[in-house]
Parts: sequence; structure tokens; C-alpha cells
Amino acid sequence: MTNLQTVGPQMGLNRPSLSSITMRLFEPVLAQSAAAGALPSLFAATAPGVGDGDYVGPDGLGGLKGAPVLVTPPVTALNEANGKRLWGMAEALTS
Repeated sequence: MTNLQTVGPQMGLNRPSLSSITMRLFEPVLAQSAAAGALPSLFAATAPGVGDGDYVGPDGLGGLKGAPVLVTPPVTALNEANGKRLWGMAEALTS
């Protein structure tokens, strides 16, 4: 869990919104703690056997949560044109 909070109009209602009820129902299935969310990055940086071009993500349903493992990257992550464009944007924003 994070300390992220959202604020929005309640339109005079003193009951939870449908979106907050839905999130509370699905949060255990779809979300994980910030510490658990950081594990794939730590795994990628420190685990023996992880090589250049390897893609690390959670092993759970839909890659949304779980222990870090080597996974098949999405097709968009393999698109060289996207990579060059992202690199160019990163250079422009950090120079």
C-alpha cells in the first residue's frame, strides 16, 4: 500500500463512491505493497543470471503482483522505434 490519497467531489453524499468500493474489493487481487512493487527492479539489478535485455516482472495473474521472475516482454517493449523515441525524450528532459 502507498500513502497516495485522492480528493474529489462527493456531490453531497456521505457514503463511499462506487469507485472506492470497487477498489477495496479488487485491491487484494490487483495491488501489492510499495516494497513488493520494488522487488522486480531490485531482482533485475542484483540477481545472478539476469542479463542484458532480460525483462523482470511479477509472476502473478496478469503480471500485476507476485514474486519477481524473468518474463516475456510485451511486444511494445521490443519495438526499436519506440525505444529510440523514449531514449530521445529522456535525453531532452534530463539535459
